[in-house]
Amino acid sequence: MKQPDILILDEPINGLDPVGIKDIRMLLLKLKNEYGITILISSHIVAEIESVADTIGIIDHGKLIKEVKMSEIREEGSLEEYFLKLIYGGHQHV
Repeated sequence: MKQPDILILDEPINGLDPVGIKDIRMLLLKLKNEYGITILISSHIVAEIESVADTIGIIDHGKLIKEVKMSEIREEGSLEEYFLKLIYGGHQHV
């Protein structure tokens, strides 16, 4: 593929060392910013998603329950806090 309109990735940093994670992060940001490619990432690594995403879709039990801009989430705190509040109503699941 030369330049797709959309790139879909499932856990793209799974199993990578810190250098590999940084390289993937920089590549994704370059594809988004320089080439305008939409990137859909499925991941459980909230901190990494927070560092590259501009819009978040939260899926619970197979259903999209919320789509929100990262700028809105940052006004309230971190993505992890937002996620836990949305899913568990602010009560941490142990």
